[in-house]
Amino acid sequence: MDSLIKAEDSTITPGNVISIQGNRLKIAGDDDIVGVYLINQNDDSRHKCAQIITNEPKPLLVMLPALAVGDYTLEIVTQFSANSLLLKEPREIQFEQILIVD
Repeated sequence: MDSLIKAEDSTITPGNVISIQGNRLKIAGDDDIVGVYLINQNDDSRHKCAQIITNEPKPLLVMLPALAVGDYTLEIVTQFSANSLLLKEPREIQFEQILIVD
């Protein structure tokens, strides 16, 4: 959900906070690729969210980077697991819903 316009599963606002709901979403691990990304569907460029505001297994709040107008896929890369051990390899979670920057 975009916190500025309260849109769910659709429009996002660059430079604003979005709330991501799910399970085992916490960003954890020391691999360089760990993080939250928006992938531009036109050119496959990856934009990492540099600021994570809330980093929990279910609610994840992140500040969006500057993004050009277009369609994006949200991807979470983490080594978090349900127990206290980190996964050996990062796992990627891509959300099915395309997010739109107007």
